[in-house]
Amino acid sequence: MRRTMRFRAALTEDRLFRTGAALTGATLTASAILAADLARMHMASIGTVCGAGPHPHCGWCLGAASPVKT
Repeated sequence: MRRTMRFRAALTEDRLFRTGAALTGATLTASAILAADLARMHMASIGTVCGAGPHPHCGWCLGAASPVKT
């Protein structure tokens, strides 16, 4: 009986950990997508693409757009 209860507790703990990791991953992915969209809009509003204009980009849009391959 004790062994079964430990096994069930381990399954519940494992499921909780995996669900938390999945939700964290989904949240971080959604945040990266939103940041990339905002960076693209920012770059379009000032009329340059990273490195193409006479002035370098601000750190915010460069940091937000750097993980996105365009």
